[in-house]
Amino acid sequence: MKYLLILFAGLLAHQAQAQDAAAAVKKLEGVYAGEWTMYRLGDKAQPMPAGSWKDTLTSKEVTITKAEAAVAINIAMRFDNPRIPAMKFNSREGYTLDAKGKPQAYFIEMNGQRVIAQEVGPNTYAYTSKPDAQELGRLGLGQAKDAWHTTVKAVVLVQGVETHKITRLTTAVLADGSIQQFVSLSGFHTKIK
Repeated sequence: MKYLLILFAGLLAHQAQAQDAAAAVKKLEGVYAGEWTMYRLGDKAQPMPAGSWKDTLTSKEVTITKAEAAVAINIAMRFDNPRIPAMKFNSREGYTLDAKGKPQAYFIEMNGQRVIAQEVGPNTYAYTSKPDAQELGRLGLGQAKDAWHTTVKAVVLVQGVETHKITRLTTAVLADGSIQQFVSLSGFHTKIK
């Protein structure tokens, strides 16, 4: 009987941990509308707008494995420049899980790259990522020897509506050894469903 109680308690604990993972990733589900502006360095190394767009993210399809709990995200982008066609692509967001199934690190996967976001304050996350050569060109950094993005995401309630304010700072070491640093992306997502 004692072993049966221990086994039952263990099963209840495992079920509660799975519910923790499910509850954490379930909060990521929804429909979000966003507005974005990307910046590039101009001829005099001054940031200037490079493009703007609106997007809609639909996050759904919770999956939970032993290693992670995540949602699939469908993204539809509409650029303000009518010559740029609308785009659709997919990404994932979620949490890695510890050996007991509890949520640990928050991650974002986009374009085959997974980044781990660190919680740096209440409802505030930061992560770094590497731009590819094509993106460096769009940012006016085609001659950079090295570059990285530092992205900060703050999740706040604005008049009772969940809003994700996101700002990306790009740092680049140029061929002449100089360092350029500027805000290369700024925008937000508002949860609409």
